[in-house]
Amino acid sequence: MGDLDRNIQASAPVTITGPDELYKADVIREDNVNKMLVKATTVPDTVSELIFERFKDGGGVGSSNLAVNGSTTQVTFQINAHPTKKKIIRDIKFNAFDGGIKVDTFLGQNSPLTNGVVVRLSVNGISQDFLPIKTTQDFDGHFAYGDGARFDIVTASGNDSMVAVFSPREPIVLSAGSVDKVSIIIRDNLTNISFFECVAFGLFD
Repeated sequence: MGDLDRNIQASAPVTITGPDELYKADVIREDNVNKMLVKATTVPDTVSELIFERFKDGGGVGSSNLAVNGSTTQVTFQINAHPTKKKIIRDIKFNAFDGGIKVDTFLGQNSPLTNGVVVRLSVNGISQDFLPIKTTQDFDGHFAYGDGARFDIVTASGNDSMVAVFSPREPIVLSAGSVDKVSIIIRDNLTNISFFECVAFGLFD
């Protein structure tokens, strides 16, 4: 930055006024030279608010327990758009604990599901369904896609555990104030499962 004319002296700090008024400028004397020093008076918050949200029934306000009976009347669990903030969902993660998890049946059940668990993306007026998840292996083959995808089964005495993560390269964006949502539809009786839930991770924008 060029030096100020040594015959010009500032009698008071000079303020650069902008719409955010985040900066101040002062004339200082350094090495016998008048210099303009600009500094921020506050630091803008650049860290977005993270999202850790469980899928819930009743329009996204009820229980997060997916181990329900959806055989007669299907049960839908949702994550809905926020009224004023854009939701950017980067990962969707199923967590389950059950006794004797096997790949060719559904978790610890004795057989595959009849109708299956469906994951549905409803964004910008378009709904898209994943292939139904009818066996434990289907969590890998029908759901765990993307750069950060994951599918793990851990056997242990008592309950085994399973994790399946959908992590697309392009995140799912639920527009503020819209009817955008992500749904998990239970269409069989899962009440014998010890623990079954699904969580979304992302951030608000």
